[in-house]
Amino acid sequence: MATDPPSDRSENVTPPPTPGGDGLLDRTTEAVAGVLNDAAAGVGSLIGGVAGLAEGVAGRVVRSVDELGESTLRLGVTGLARSGKTVFTTALVDHLLRPDRLRGLSAVAEGRYAAAVLRPQPDDDTPRFDFEAHRDAIAAGQWPQPTRRLSQLRVSIRYAPRSFWARRLGDTRTLNLDIVDYPGEWLSDLGLMALDYAAWCRAVWPLLDTGAAGTEAWRSLTRASDPAGPQDEALARRLADGFGAWILAASPDDWAVRRIAPGRFHDPGDLAGSPLLTFAPLRPDAGEPARDSLWRLMERRFDSYKRYVHSHFFKAQFARLDRQIVLVDLPGLVAQGGEGLGAFTALLDDVLKCFRYGRAPWPWSLLGRRIDRVVFAATKADLVPSDQHDRMTGFLDALLFAGMNRARFDRAAVRTVALAALRTTTEQTVRRDGAAHLCLRGRPEGEAGDVLHHPGSFPASPDHLGDAAQFRPLAFAPPAVPGGGRALPHARLDHALEQLIGDALT
Repeated sequence: MATDPPSDRSENVTPPPTPGGDGLLDRTTEAVAGVLNDAAAGVGSLIGGVAGLAEGVAGRVVRSVDELGESTLRLGVTGLARSGKTVFTTALVDHLLRPDRLRGLSAVAEGRYAAAVLRPQPDDDTPRFDFEAHRDAIAAGQWPQPTRRLSQLRVSIRYAPRSFWARRLGDTRTLNLDIVDYPGEWLSDLGLMALDYAAWCRAVWPLLDTGAAGTEAWRSLTRASDPAGPQDEALARRLADGFGAWILAASPDDWAVRRIAPGRFHDPGDLAGSPLLTFAPLRPDAGEPARDSLWRLMERRFDSYKRYVHSHFFKAQFARLDRQIVLVDLPGLVAQGGEGLGAFTALLDDVLKCFRYGRAPWPWSLLGRRIDRVVFAATKADLVPSDQHDRMTGFLDALLFAGMNRARFDRAAVRTVALAALRTTTEQTVRRDGAAHLCLRGRPEGEAGDVLHHPGSFPASPDHLGDAAQFRPLAFAPPAVPGGGRALPHARLDHALEQLIGDALT
């Protein structure tokens, strides 16, 4: 590149230093000027930092208060596959739109709950939760299809504040409740974020011997593949395809496999066909393979997968939660007889460690969100007679004690409840051998008429799983939809709602 010739103008030429004190004075002046310039730059950086902080605070305030009199809460419905997230979200929205069955929600009981409507969700790049289709499926006596992608819905609730003068003046406010739904298999990805590729391979390797029939060829190929061998895209795809088939062939109740399985191998979503899903475990005794080895290729893609999960799933959705409900299908879990209970607990605890709980003091609460209220819910309580629901909550308290205790230590408000977002049974007392037994009446799935059923005794705690052999729950179909615009029947959904949003409606 050509450069301009030096100028011959005298003001652009640096004069030679003058002898004696003038040179010292010039050098001193330059040093002082440099110090002042550095100080000015430091002040500028400080001002810029404060400006950035103020911008972040302002953004937080704008997100929290959409308009005058409107506030926003982001509710996370957390649960593994088959925990009932889609049914819970559908029933929750249905009850907010038709609150006649929510007498346990103080705003309803006190006559301050005016109405709720559906509004467009705030994130334009997230699909809408198809509430109407799921509600129609239930009305037709069918269970909604499991969620296969991330979706979102906003319910805006108009209510009157509890303040006497606000009510006298006719003041009303709006709470925007944003709810996110996602495939339950994706939740296991959160636990993987704490592992590097080598640690993940060490966790997977002992499970290869437990593979289902039809996966022997992949397991043999995996054991024979040399981690230090050259990068081979065709081999990488064969290993990844076989690994995905091995995951899908595992039993839905094999929680040890579920714990180490990347969630997108179950439901790829927008990653179908992506190199992000072209990785698999290799022998964990690879040592230090070369940069161009098969191990490094798999390691790089595993790390890229984790970065994608963190930025597109956790950071974009879960890191922004204000409230959370954790759903656990206890009847289904106990009916397995305790097999896999330890792996299930470890998986869910891995997930719960990823969330930030507690109440941050003001003004630090403006800088980032924390989950300050959480409900741990034993779902499908309608499959257990109500006189045993205390056993369900006690069981759940013991099962998830570590996660609950961490949340309480971080000053989050925690509650445990046994609930049925959609109650499929009614109760009837039956006398037999001089004793009264509370039984369940409902229509089993695949049958035309109702039956009377008693599932047996629910164990009092995980330490009493020997009693689980006597517990046999029955799967029931959705009940007939009540007429007159009434909401779906439930059990204690209103109690969970009071814990989750009751304070926001005051």
